This record gives sequence, C-alpha cells and structure tokens, in this order.
Amino acid sequence: MAVINPGAWQPQGIDSLEHNAELVVKDISNNIIVTAGPGAGKTELLAQKAAYILQTESCSKYKKILAISFKKDAAKNLKERVELRCGKKLSKQFDSMTFDSFSKNLFDRFKLALPDSWQLSNDYELDFSISNEKEMGILLDNIGLSQGEKQSLTPYSFEQYHLTAKPLPISEFNINNTETKATSRLWDYLLKQSSPARISFSMIGRLIELIFRTNPKLLYSLQSTYDYVFLDEFQDTTSIQYDLIKTCFLNSNIKITAVGDDKQTIMSW
Repeated sequence: MAVINPGAWQPQGIDSLEHNAELVVKDISNNIIVTAGPGAGKTELLAQKAAYILQTESCSKYKKILAISFKKDAAKNLKERVELRCGKKLSKQFDSMTFDSFSKNLFDRFKLALPDSWQLSNDYELDFSISNEKEMGILLDNIGLSQGEKQSLTPYSFEQYHLTAKPLPISEFNINNTETKATSRLWDYLLKQSSPARISFSMIGRLIELIFRTNPKLLYSLQSTYDYVFLDEFQDTTSIQYDLIKTCFLNSNIKITAVGDDKQTIMSW
C-alpha cells in the first residue's frame, strides 16, 4: 500500500470524523486522554488513529503500535478493526492485547531477570483460586502465623489489599505489622515453597513491573519496540496495571493515547 501524505489522509471505513476526534487522530506528538460516554466511538477512534499512523508511516516500519484493553473481546475487536482498515501487512505493526496477556507474555520471556530474592524455585502455574476467600484462608494457615495474627487478617480481601497492593520491594519487605509479615511469607510460600510456583495474574503484574523497574536494558528494549501505546477502557485500569504502564512507558518517547468513560468504571484505584 502506498504511503499517504498526512494532509491527504481520510478516515477509513467511515464517512468522516467529528472535529475533535480528527484532532485526536492526527495528533501524534502528545499524550492524550479522551473521555466520552457509551456508544461515542472510542474504540473506533483508536482504530482510525492506528490507520492514520500506519498509512502515513508516522510509525517507523521497525516499530509497532501497542494497544492494551481490559477485556479480551475488546482487544480482538480493535485488532480486527485495524486490519479491516489497513490490511494484513500494515496491521502486523499493531499489537492488540489485554493487560493480562501483555503482562504474562513479558513474564514468560523475562522471569529469569527477577532480582535474586524473587527468583522462582520451580516453574509456575496460573492459580485463579488465590483471590478466593476459602483458599486464601488455607494459605494464611500454612505460613507459620500465630492464631492471633491469623485472626487479625481478612482472607476475602488479602490479595487485593495486601499481597499485591503495592509495587514489590527489590529485596525484602519492611515488616512492621502483621499484614506485611503475612504478605512477605505468602509471597515466599507461593513462589519458592510451592511446586510448581502458584501465581495469579495480579501477582504477575507486580512481578513484571519489578523486572522492568530493576532492568534498564530490558526496559530500553521494550521501549524500542513501540512508538505508540493505546489504552482502551482506561477507566477500568487497576493500580497494578497503572503502575506497570508508568514503569514501562513514563519518561520515554512513546506517545500514549487513552480512551475511557469514568461513568462506567468497574475497577477503581
């Protein structure tokens, strides 16, 4: 497909763009956040922006656009829209995935780059039961806490509010209360004493953020892969995902476009 001059580019697959939407599509020099209600065409706006970037060669042919969505069907939908507008060849420069798949793909490639104190003793399996109240209660029973310490904890919310609540320390936790004591022991139990290691998607998010925070060369490699990052359904981004995005792309030359509707928030910080 011939390169289109930016001034001659027209929306793909639709008659026209609303004025402000066109400004967003053609602004490739700034980080942008777009908020709009349901049915306003936020996903279509990202598809049009991808088409503009790819068809005008505003993205180096050696780099890509990364689009991250909260849901699997949203990631698939966006990928299909870009391929329909740009064709298979150009759309190969467009990676569309969920936060979970983005984190897991990176973790599977780079988990050996974890700091020594976080290295897995075995291979791992995804464990969806860790956030379950009953299973968390069993786990907390197995890490050597006193009866009084166990009774002070809340299994139902322990993963969200303690185990994965904050970015991980490089070496060890500063243990100053029962919650951090339990958090430290539980990470050790799940990563090193379980065979295979047991890891949830939330844990993977924290581990991969730690990898890129502590490995400048890997971070540079990731940033060198992409010119642009799109964030779909940004209102549903969790604190884990937000910390990962900041570590990976803040203070880089990558331009971020985020779209969302704060009136449809499922998750909150």
